Amino acid sequence: MNRDARIGSIALHMRFATCFRTLLFPALAVAGSISSIYAAEMAKATISSTQLTSNTWKYDLVLDDIGTTNLGTFWFGWVPGENFMPAVPTHITSPASWMANITGGGGFGQGYAIQWVAGTGAGLAAGGSLTGFSFESTASPAAMAGISPAFGVAILTSFVYAGNPFSDGGFEFIVSEAPTTPPVITTKTLPNGTVGKLYSEDVLVSGGTPPYGNWTVTAGALPSLLTLNPATGQISGTPASASLSPYNAPFRFTVTAQDSVGQTTAPQPLSIFVFRSGEPSLVSLSPAVGAGTSVTFRMVVADPYGWADLADLGLLMNTSVTGGHGCYVDYRPSTLLRLAGDTGLFSGQGVHPGSLAGDLSNSQCTVSASHSSVSMAGNNLTLTVALTFSGTFAASRNLYVYVADISGHSPGWTKEGTWTPNPDAGPPAIVSIAPNAGLGTPVTFKAVYSDPNGAGDLSEALLLMNTSLGGADACYVNYQVHANRLYLSNNAGNGWVTPSLTPGEAGAASNGQCTLNAGSSSVAAAGNNLTLDLALSFTGTFVGAKNVYLYAAGYSGQNSGWIREGEWTPKASAGPPSVVSLSPKSGGGTSVTLHAVYSDPNGAADLNEILLQINTSQSGAHACYLYYQPQGNHLYLANDAGVWIVPALTPGLAGTVSSSQCTLNAASSSVTSSGNDVTLNVALSFSGTFAGPRNVYLYDAGYSGQNSGWVKEGAWTP
Repeated sequence: MNRDARIGSIALHMRFATCFRTLLFPALAVAGSISSIYAAEMAKATISSTQLTSNTWKYDLVLDDIGTTNLGTFWFGWVPGENFMPAVPTHITSPASWMANITGGGGFGQGYAIQWVAGTGAGLAAGGSLTGFSFESTASPAAMAGISPAFGVAILTSFVYAGNPFSDGGFEFIVSEAPTTPPVITTKTLPNGTVGKLYSEDVLVSGGTPPYGNWTVTAGALPSLLTLNPATGQISGTPASASLSPYNAPFRFTVTAQDSVGQTTAPQPLSIFVFRSGEPSLVSLSPAVGAGTSVTFRMVVADPYGWADLADLGLLMNTSVTGGHGCYVDYRPSTLLRLAGDTGLFSGQGVHPGSLAGDLSNSQCTVSASHSSVSMAGNNLTLTVALTFSGTFAASRNLYVYVADISGHSPGWTKEGTWTPNPDAGPPAIVSIAPNAGLGTPVTFKAVYSDPNGAGDLSEALLLMNTSLGGADACYVNYQVHANRLYLSNNAGNGWVTPSLTPGEAGAASNGQCTLNAGSSSVAAAGNNLTLDLALSFTGTFVGAKNVYLYAAGYSGQNSGWIREGEWTPKASAGPPSVVSLSPKSGGGTSVTLHAVYSDPNGAADLNEILLQINTSQSGAHACYLYYQPQGNHLYLANDAGVWIVPALTPGLAGTVSSSQCTLNAASSSVTSSGNDVTLNVALSFSGTFAGPRNVYLYDAGYSGQNSGWVKEGAWTP
């Protein structure tokens, strides 16, 4: 019988014993002698192991009766008179109506075994299968699958009986473990390192029996000052020497590891390429922003090991880092100046910058070789590239730069600016500001600007708060898009407070009107839009309602012009709104146009609610009741319950709305504003049921939080 001790799921093979009384103990020590005295296989079983902790395993047994006799007693780890399990089993479970007993000692084994005995009617019938036998042990699967040192018999030796031990008809099965997958190192590649920079990477393994250890470099060598942790498999340290080339000389080595039962992985070849500590870089690109159908870019790059160490320079104009349908120029000393085709791939021979060999063209741009040039000095290489653009290559494009040395060191593609080849899609525009009205300090305005040539075409975005369009004594902010710098104007409005600020970075600038907090401000671009969040707080002297103006300009040379986009009252200190007058003040008739004048000492822009009500007493129910919302320029009429009817109307535009009391004609109504005053002209006609003398009440409120209260300003008899 095969007794190979292999780790994993364990197969048990049982054979029929004609007479246990003839079994002699000396026969157990002879390899193969047990299997030779049994005639037929009458039962079989499997055993599987699960590791619970570092030194505890659970064993589950499944018993199958493949003979013709009912099985009633099941011994595990036992031969007649001897117990072979090396550790006492715990947490024993049994199928229903089966009982378990632990036996220990006896003879020379001095080990342990488990006896499961079926209760009345609980035996395993021929052809049946039974689960639920399990136990836990500190003996590992490798130990369980080993050989008893006293007798040379597999420890997992067991017997199953139909009746009493040593009676005819007994069954014996011997356990041997089935093979399992050995551990495998799953890490196939390792990241690059850099001289002088900390390196840390785990080599990973799977399969076998965790945990893993005994990590070993079996061939080759790690980079200088890197080590492999034998317990964890982590490669760490700070490399001291660089690879010679990225193509053929990384540091190559082979590692192995073992699992908890001593299985060793196959050797895994690995390599680490170590870069030098310095890499080439861009010194400057000019112009970095602009617009036009032709331009000559000047690109200066540096290499700490001298210009001759440079291998590749790239300049790409596109909406993203892709050569397809872009203007993609590459310069290499080995292949000269080249222009990628529409697919982003290079083909054909390059040209010498400055030569008369001709131009390079694709559908997006043309490179003039004769107007391009290259020069070298010390660590620097300067490349000028003369470009003209096709009419279809429109809208703002990003400028990306790439530089690499002969060893492959490179910072990768970096965005260095924008260019608008054909700015013909129209001028920038103002989208919105939020909040567009209100009162208080501080406030964060979210201003959205747009450019149909792309957000990259925007050169500056402005916000100005003042009673009129003027920079003097204003809160006036300038955002320079491509420099990513914020400026606040001085009190005179003829210069900028220095130093400039960066959105999102700590810093503030102040004038006599406001303070700009750069750390709480931010900017974001998406598609054609640029969103500028400006965090502002106001001084105590910057009071009353102020208009909020926005302005955007592009490298295309076009701009939005100044747009009044909202109103804000930094501080209301001049008193509450008031009612000025009503005309006609009294009278009668089925129709009338009432002229109501309201005022706010904080400025007309501070007004946010203007009301007019006609009723026998001040009440919105069953009244002719109107509401004008200044910032939205909306007129509302209340229904019989005093609730506003929607949609709203716009003064001066066709539209009417009616209640049971009156009809409001928006086309014949109007609103004007001057200084602190707002005049509301409302054209009304009355229903036949709205009869008798009525009072006319006026009310206005401001963002300052103050209001006039209801004022009885006149009378009318519909």
